[in-house]
Amino acid sequence: MKKLLVCLGIGLIFLTGQTAYAQGSRIRYNNQDLFLSGANLAWLNFAGDIGRGDTDLNSFADILLQMHDHGGNALRWWLHTNGAVSPQFDNAGLVIGPGNGTIQDLKNVLDLAWEREIGLKLCLWSFDMLRASNNATVLNRNMLMLTDTTYTRAYINNSLIPMVDFLKGHPAIIAWEIFNEPEGMSNEFGWADIRHVPMSNIQRFINLCAGAIHRTDTTAQVTSGAWSFLALTDVPTTSFAKIGAELAQLSLTEKAQMEARFAQKYGISLSVEEIVRHLQRAASQANYNYYSDSRLIAEGGDVDGTLDFYSVHYYDWAGTALSPFHHPATRWELDKPLVVAEFAMQNTFGVLKGDLFKTLFNTGYAGALPWSWTDVNFSSHADMLAGMQYLWDNFRPAVDVNGIGGDWPLVTITSPASDTEFPDGADVTIAAEASDNDGAVVLVEFFASDTLKIGELYAAPYTITWSNIPPNVYTLMAVATDDQGHQRKSNRVTIKVGAPPMTRLEAETASRTGTPMVISDP
Repeated sequence: MKKLLVCLGIGLIFLTGQTAYAQGSRIRYNNQDLFLSGANLAWLNFAGDIGRGDTDLNSFADILLQMHDHGGNALRWWLHTNGAVSPQFDNAGLVIGPGNGTIQDLKNVLDLAWEREIGLKLCLWSFDMLRASNNATVLNRNMLMLTDTTYTRAYINNSLIPMVDFLKGHPAIIAWEIFNEPEGMSNEFGWADIRHVPMSNIQRFINLCAGAIHRTDTTAQVTSGAWSFLALTDVPTTSFAKIGAELAQLSLTEKAQMEARFAQKYGISLSVEEIVRHLQRAASQANYNYYSDSRLIAEGGDVDGTLDFYSVHYYDWAGTALSPFHHPATRWELDKPLVVAEFAMQNTFGVLKGDLFKTLFNTGYAGALPWSWTDVNFSSHADMLAGMQYLWDNFRPAVDVNGIGGDWPLVTITSPASDTEFPDGADVTIAAEASDNDGAVVLVEFFASDTLKIGELYAAPYTITWSNIPPNVYTLMAVATDDQGHQRKSNRVTIKVGAPPMTRLEAETASRTGTPMVISDP
């Protein structure tokens, strides 16, 4: 990642029939066998990151660079999600295109990711597509797309294939993920406030989409995110009486925190006991891998429509019986690499949060992607970055992407200190330190309040004097550029110069209307 290296995959080796994988516990990416070490974004603007032309590229760039700095290599990002913004539909509910700007928005973010040597796991749809709170138009056309192959193929031919074809070969694409937790909208597992379809419809949709992706880009990988091992393995799991007993041992505070996280994640308020009852109902069907090659092909008929690796989600309300942190990957008897693509960076039944990445790495899983950058009630940024840093520091060959990025420059404003006050008419001296580990800093620019450029310097010392400053409160920032064109923003420093102008708020042209009410004590 930081420099071009020839990397040898390390870790546990599990033999599979998949010749595309040198190791069963690694994902093939960038012609390397890597452990996916990163996070879920999962979105900056729910269902609206692509297709409207207002993708927040600055925020994407900052997040991806933070991950790069801590040795991360993978980010999971949701695209259509519920179909409210993209793709584009006609009045009959048929998809007629990806949507204006959708492909370019995707490419812009992928370009940013590759510059920072981060791969993206692109999740197309979520169970939210059948959430009852969606408007009727969105809900009905999504239902048709899942249940009627005419509508399915309209999506595939007019949106999915154009996206994959335009972006094929992009080095930042790890995989296309068909669904996030589709079981949530299924008859077999679905939540109460979601409309349901049979799992067979979901399997068919995955099969047809995966086949189209594989034929459009023969190097592309496809996966789908299962909500639980209940839908991903034929291996029987421990009795749910054990889960109930484990959760019963939680303190009232821990139960309240779990219930709050569950409500935030799924938009449904359930008690711990109700969560266990839902899991028990789901488990009454026995464990079943809906996503094996033979079962997907049986529902959709497309022999190319299979997954290249599995993705599973886990949260502590499933206890230890369904926990990847308490069972090795071999426990589930799966025939493909297995990424744990959602979990919370929380202490988990005896496994400390600081050990979660290490545990997955050491027990044969193929990736660790905690939930989520925009949902810090589950995982703090610091905890997620610490997990990535641990793997970089201890197992670098297994997570290091051989890319183009190199090191990015470092820059810090060292003077003045934040919240310093200066008298009216004062000159302000601004000092910064900048360096680059694998090259040279060629430019440092100084800004006030983001857009007012104070000046620039091409060599150290990076000290500049700002004169003739109008009284106001300002936020100072420096931007360093290295000899590879990489840029990094510094810390922000707030200063106050003189007496800032006062803003007078008054209703200058207001007039009183109506009949005044007089209230007096009796």
